[in-house]
Amino acid sequence: MSVYNIKEDMLCLLSAESISSMSSLSNISEYCLRNNSAVKRYLLQKGSAGRYVSGVCSDFELLCEFLRLAREDKNSGVVKACLHAMEELMGRDIYRISCDELWKISSEIIERMYGKSILPGLDRLGMAITCAEEELPKKVGNTELISVACPAGIGKFDIDVRNVEGTSFGRLLEKGGKVALFMGGFEFAEPNEYMALRAQDKLLGGSVLSDNERRIFNSQLCRNIFKHCFDAQKDIMIFLPEAPDVHSMGESARLLDYIDRAGFEGKVRVSVFAGDAVGLCFASSLLSKKYKNIAADTGICGNGCGIPDADCAEYWGVGHFPKKRASLAVSPAFLCKDQSLFS
Repeated sequence: MSVYNIKEDMLCLLSAESISSMSSLSNISEYCLRNNSAVKRYLLQKGSAGRYVSGVCSDFELLCEFLRLAREDKNSGVVKACLHAMEELMGRDIYRISCDELWKISSEIIERMYGKSILPGLDRLGMAITCAEEELPKKVGNTELISVACPAGIGKFDIDVRNVEGTSFGRLLEKGGKVALFMGGFEFAEPNEYMALRAQDKLLGGSVLSDNERRIFNSQLCRNIFKHCFDAQKDIMIFLPEAPDVHSMGESARLLDYIDRAGFEGKVRVSVFAGDAVGLCFASSLLSKKYKNIAADTGICGNGCGIPDADCAEYWGVGHFPKKRASLAVSPAFLCKDQSLFS
């Protein structure tokens, strides 16, 4: 069977706890609004009070605030994605019912349906892990869970220096069936192990690195990550930042150029994921490079409120999107779901 006949979400950002304990999902805000970076950005743009953006409000208050804005702003991509998820759950037009009714009915539905299984018929689901101590079940229902080591953080390139001290960094890489790097904010410099170790000592001592020290430190860690993947024959997923951060995209290309000539034995597969037109164009340009030791392909990723859909493909001027998909969903509402991301 072809891998593309398998229904797979290659990476979501749900917590291991939410997967292991299905009963923890209790209301519609947890289902599609809470801890969602796209929703937070939307609330911030709309001038909502700080407690809604910071998340200190109750789940019910968050739902009411979001619906208040949504009813005045039906064309927002985030609003359309969240309302579609709510209506899919409810099986009805939510504009016709009050916030109180929506809360009560949806909670009953979630308790009945999603307390048992929150996975929508996926064959495989990639789960991000950021420390070696995280534990995942091998399967939930019929869905196989794939642990994906994220040694440089999630969302942007942000290494917790505590993870690289001792053996925890290596154990995290060993634990992941795949490895993912989020490249937002990354800057490349020629790796140097000695200078990277000096930089690590400074960080552990509480000192601040210079820009050059930080670049060397991060690049050396990337070299170590790729070396592990070459040796263990593990796939790497690289997630490009959204436009306008084209600088980090270019720095990611410099890293791949370096890795290809680093002299590692064998080949490694690198899937470059993008969630907007600029990133997808950049990722596609990497396929034209004649890498010797890297087998590169592309993927499409989401923003927490779904994955770009066929309408987006036409808008972006591409015939079709790559078949590899990663929702980056933080809640089950948007696992491997196609949604328009345009405002």
